[in-house]
Amino acid sequence: RESEESFRNVANLTPDIIWVADAYTTCTFISKTWFDLSGQTTEEATGHGWTNAIHPDDREATRESTMQGFASRERYENEFRVRSANGSWRTLLNTAAPRFGKGGEFLGYIGSAIDVTDHHRLDQIISHISLGVSGATGDEFFRSLAKHLAEALSSDMVSIAEISPTDPSRMNSIAYIEDGAIAPDVQYEIAGTPCAIALAEGRYACRDQVQMRFPDDLFLIEHGIEGYIGQALKDCDGTNRGVIWVLFRRPI
Repeated sequence: RESEESFRNVANLTPDIIWVADAYTTCTFISKTWFDLSGQTTEEATGHGWTNAIHPDDREATRESTMQGFASRERYENEFRVRSANGSWRTLLNTAAPRFGKGGEFLGYIGSAIDVTDHHRLDQIISHISLGVSGATGDEFFRSLAKHLAEALSSDMVSIAEISPTDPSRMNSIAYIEDGAIAPDVQYEIAGTPCAIALAEGRYACRDQVQMRFPDDLFLIEHGIEGYIGQALKDCDGTNRGVIWVLFRRPI
């Protein structure tokens, strides 16, 4: 009893979803992370109820791979989408290992599931951008890169900007996309902008209220910007050359 309680306490502290099922695929324990993610109650999730949170298109494949795993009594993995408490879909990678008693009898499985949604999103973004910029060169390459980055991130503005060679206190865009279209290049002072932090730290992101954090950046105010993502561009020797920045009129 004490060891079981200790296991549950540790499992509920981990960021991964930890679960235990008996030899008949009935789930007997799911850690707290599952309930935080899915919004289900213990009563709703126990047994086979957790499958009700799985995307309808993934439910049958998940059931089949689980049954195959239990039949083999070997380690298995499956991946499926789960409806989160806020209504969005999150992708989980589930890994399971069989449990055996002292006499070698099969007791069921113990497993863990991790949220890989962001990894999938990153793969989609990279694929989208790679397809979009293939064959482009020179200035066309930068404009194409900015445009496809804006589309992939569903952002309102994207710029690839370089530090001015004649005035290192200023930044000049070499590609600027606004509301999905190529826009005239912009020039601005670096000081007092989130780009200054991106240059200093290598990258910087502000999910919301970026105007409040940078009240001297009139560009953010004039365009109603809420969220910012910036990545410093560096030479091979580590010298800052510029910033790719992405702006959102909504929180991110």
